[in-house]
Amino acid sequence: MDDTMPDIATLRRRIMADLPADAFRNVPSKALLFIPLGAIVLGAVWIAGSRDLPWYGLLALSVVLGQVYATSAFLAHEVLHGSVVKSRALADFLGYFGLYPFLVSPHLWRVWHVRAHHGNTNSSRDPDVIVNLDEYRETFLARIWTRFIPCSRQRIAGTFFFLYWFTLHGQNILWFNRHYKHWNFSDYGFRRFRASMDTLGYLLFWGGIWYILGTYNSLFIILIPMMIGNAILLAFIATEHTCLPRFPVGENHPLKNSVSARVPALVDKLNLNFSNHVEHHLFPTMNYSKTPLVRQWLRNNMSPHYLEPSLATCFRVLFSSPRVYCENDCLCYPDDLDGSKMKADLLRVQLSEIR
Repeated sequence: MDDTMPDIATLRRRIMADLPADAFRNVPSKALLFIPLGAIVLGAVWIAGSRDLPWYGLLALSVVLGQVYATSAFLAHEVLHGSVVKSRALADFLGYFGLYPFLVSPHLWRVWHVRAHHGNTNSSRDPDVIVNLDEYRETFLARIWTRFIPCSRQRIAGTFFFLYWFTLHGQNILWFNRHYKHWNFSDYGFRRFRASMDTLGYLLFWGGIWYILGTYNSLFIILIPMMIGNAILLAFIATEHTCLPRFPVGENHPLKNSVSARVPALVDKLNLNFSNHVEHHLFPTMNYSKTPLVRQWLRNNMSPHYLEPSLATCFRVLFSSPRVYCENDCLCYPDDLDGSKMKADLLRVQLSEIR
């Protein structure tokens, strides 16, 4: 166990020296998971279209599809990070099969997540970071979005947030990223036309399914599963960075800006170990099947710094704190600066209380 926090390059070297070489190789066989996932979706569409199921039967299909949509998105996330196949063109192609339920273009995902988020985690250039006071006051859209995200004063709106935010945020980034001065997507080679054509293709696909199944069945095959899928994705996405301090651009250390949630083994299996989030930010191209090795290493060697709260603890902290940064290490409500300030470092302590 080490009480000092090494810089990220040193930390990576130490982990790589202790783990087997094959832990850092891509795993092409994981691409085959798209086959059963796609078969389940096609089977559900066929059942809904050819059988007169009662509402509770359709709802059961919705629950299964919601998890399938989420698992598919997690698999696309792996593919586009390069942990499955080496070919960029093949990865982009496979990405469509994972991101279509949420209307997110693989090209947009590379820019938004792989480059902007991973390169600038919890800094002003991270598209997923919670806004600070200056951004809140300067950007109308930021003020609107902030009214719907989870915090101690928005428990109802914050709960519904989980049902739609991943899809909505993707559209916000696609169509309105130019309105956020800190997001310079041109640095990453973003092509809006390509991403918008991908989105149009998704809409045509889902429109065709809607036409085939009719409105009633489509609610259970398209809309409700999308909401369930959003909730599963956001259960991890909204809890693994949000309650930690913001950092200056260029200061990007996963032990400081990320947590790895503890979840039951079945949840990890269904969601491709996405809970291993510090591990993923340390080694973005490592296949999800190998990240538990890094998790064990961090437990053994970095426990004073490695945050591994239960997912329930993450939710408790999320819903008991403000959601705008008045300083990099301090959260607040913009209309109550004197009475609502809460140190983000205090939240970090709360996240470390339960291991």
